[in-house]
Amino acid sequence: PKGAYYMNHSRAPGSDTGQWNVADSGSIGMGVLATAVRCGDPAEKRRYLASVEAFAELVMGNYVAPDGGIANGLWPAYAGPWWCSTATFGTLALLLHEETGEEKYLAVGRAALDWMLRRDFREHTPITFEQRPSGTIFYCFELYAAGLKHLPPGDPSYDAALRQID
Repeated sequence: PKGAYYMNHSRAPGSDTGQWNVADSGSIGMGVLATAVRCGDPAEKRRYLASVEAFAELVMGNYVAPDGGIANGLWPAYAGPWWCSTATFGTLALLLHEETGEEKYLAVGRAALDWMLRRDFREHTPITFEQRPSGTIFYCFELYAAGLKHLPPGDPSYDAALRQID
């Protein structure tokens, strides 16, 4: 889709058929954002940042549910909000907020974190903890780590994040 990152999965660039995943593209977005913040050339930094923001707009406009969960894009296996896309894009949204100061990214990142914290990472589906323990821990805990600083100590979400980490 326009604004998406190509991942060499089952959808070629410019194709209007085949799957495309928010979760995997979110990881690419974080890499592009990491490149942007390290650019010494302001024009290059703006170009990379614009790329990440275009991706963020694609996801926020099409795949973020009102309850904070994030669907995985054009994934035939499951169309609803999913832990991996929620965790990956939620992390990217929080990092994008830190770079741009845009409150819309903080709102999406916090909503994604809250969505995740209303669930136990060991009980997520589809693709369960038993099927992918390392991926589940990697993506979920990346969001908890990125989000913890946006939660005031003593807040129920802060306490829920600490329980998940423990």
